[in-house]
Amino acid sequence: MKRNRILVPVLAFLAFTGSIAVGNADADNSGSKYSELAAKYDKLAVDQEAIIQEHKQMKADTAKNNPTDSKNASHPVDKMNAHCDSIIKDAAKLKHDYESFATWARLMDKENSN
Repeated sequence: MKRNRILVPVLAFLAFTGSIAVGNADADNSGSKYSELAAKYDKLAVDQEAIIQEHKQMKADTAKNNPTDSKNASHPVDKMNAHCDSIIKDAAKLKHDYESFATWARLMDKENSN
C-alpha cells in the first residue's frame, strides 16, 4: 500500500521531467513548440482521467462483489477504497496540473504567433 503512495508521485515526476527535457530540446522551434506541448499535456490529462475512471470502477466492483460485514475489521472494500482513493486523488491533481500547463502553452502559442 505504501509503495503505491510513493510510486505514483515518483512516476508522475519522472513523466513531467522527461517532458520538460523534450520541450527544452525543441527550444529553437518557434510557435509550434507550444502547440505541441499543449497537445502533449492535453493527452496526459486524458490519460489521468482514464486512471481516475479505472479506479472508480475498481471501487464499485469491489463493493459489489464483497458485501459489507461489520465483524471484519480489514474488509477488502476498505482496503480497496484506501488504495483507489489515494490514486484517484493523485491522478485528479495531476490532471488539473496538466490541463493548466496545456492552457498556458496554448496562450504562449497564441502570443508567439502574433
